[in-house]
Amino acid sequence: MKFILASLIFSLSALAHNNNNLQIYHISRPDAKTMDLVADDFEVVKKLSNGFEVYVPTSKVEQFLKLVPNAELQLESNMKAVNFEGYRTYESVSAELIALQNQYPQIIKLETYGTTKSNHKLYALKISDNVTVDEDEPEIMITSATHGDEIITVEVEMELILTLLSNYNKDPRFTKMINDHELYFIPMVNPQGYSRRDRYALNTDPNRDYPYPGVEGKQSVDCIDSIRKFFHSHDFKGSIDLHASGKLVMFPWGYTKSSPPAADEANFQYLTKSMAEINKYEVGQISKIIYVAKGSSADYYYWKNKTLALGIELSTSKSPPFRSVPNVVEESKEMIWRFIEHF
Repeated sequence: MKFILASLIFSLSALAHNNNNLQIYHISRPDAKTMDLVADDFEVVKKLSNGFEVYVPTSKVEQFLKLVPNAELQLESNMKAVNFEGYRTYESVSAELIALQNQYPQIIKLETYGTTKSNHKLYALKISDNVTVDEDEPEIMITSATHGDEIITVEVEMELILTLLSNYNKDPRFTKMINDHELYFIPMVNPQGYSRRDRYALNTDPNRDYPYPGVEGKQSVDCIDSIRKFFHSHDFKGSIDLHASGKLVMFPWGYTKSSPPAADEANFQYLTKSMAEINKYEVGQISKIIYVAKGSSADYYYWKNKTLALGIELSTSKSPPFRSVPNVVEESKEMIWRFIEHF
């Protein structure tokens, strides 16, 4: 009981500390032009059944309401209590990754590709049969906690890792995945935000902080700058950035409603439909299935390297009750395995 109470107190204090300058609004049935204007200046964080959820700084409420005067104010984010009991933390994930490297040294290599200004290490876990060798095999990157408050993504990613490792040389399917690929898992893209259960990195939305066509010279916040450099040190054929929530499998472009070249779009469509065949997630282009989102990882990786880069919105909550986590993990696994096997 004391632990649960402490967890709730932490949740309230963390949310109050990090988000007390934000308000949450719901927009019902907006037209496309209005949503384009909203997405240019505000953070659209969730697609709803009849509209969208938007984060609005208190200093910009008047500007926002001029665009959508009928928007409905929800509970301010610092009023929402979330029970984080059972969920991993930055410290426990870090310790778990180190322990896994010691347990599976033949197929795991744990790398530190940087350190944030908040002194959080940036970890990448490589899984492959000849893990110390750069082989001529498809490189794939799977990331989570780009938005630090989307903590279900870390649980899913860590369970994916554990499933792969525990089945190596036991199950032919997982053995082949590891033998035929170089798999890179980055469970905490934004460790500062993840530690604080906060969406942002240094008060910046990290998944709006990548350059994109027409904005080539954009400077990124520390954790995004580091993962960009990590990306360019490899030749990733595919990438998935896990987010929450919405049950969506999405592909570029996000920054524009223009479609990618026909051959690329067909490949994206084929891949995402196959991935969602079992769990029935909705699939489509980012800007068309949700809204125009400028500065996303998927756009950047596809633009720079023709990587088959996806964004996946897991579950129906950023942090569902912990008892629900196994169900979210289970509904997520097959689509990730199919993604890996595509290459």
